[in-house]
Amino acid sequence: MNESDLNRIIVSSINSIGLAHKISDEASNYVNTSKKPFDYFGITNSYIIYGESKFLKGYQSFNFNRIREHQLQALSKIHSNRIAMGLDIILPVVSLGIWEPHKFFHVYFFDINLILNLQAKGKNSLKKKDLLKLYKNSCYTIIQNKEIQGIERLNTIIVREI
Repeated sequence: MNESDLNRIIVSSINSIGLAHKISDEASNYVNTSKKPFDYFGITNSYIIYGESKFLKGYQSFNFNRIREHQLQALSKIHSNRIAMGLDIILPVVSLGIWEPHKFFHVYFFDINLILNLQAKGKNSLKKKDLLKLYKNSCYTIIQNKEIQGIERLNTIIVREI
């Protein structure tokens, strides 16, 4: 299991209730100046999502340096436009998959504004204890049989504060 698998599962899950697309990693191999703004986007009856995925094996700190600057900028711009237009159905997120082989696969969806605010306060990561607190408060969804459970209510489990 890896980040690419997580992306495929997210896109497949969104496709089960709407339309989603994974942005190909191949595109940036052909043009040196091309940078992928994020990993996937999708549209359902309830929301429009733009996401960058990250993956961890087991619970550990999640360093924000793993999110590239151009990805932060793209998701931040989507967030700014969402606010300017008053469209709460647009969800710019960083999805974090945490996988423990033969035990669980949890997925957290962090609102990009949370990460930007934490960075503005000088925080460069979510500590393991922060993630475990979110786990304790059920701020995640699970992957079961290569499907995200409850994908239709994703907008209700977005982590917006810690």
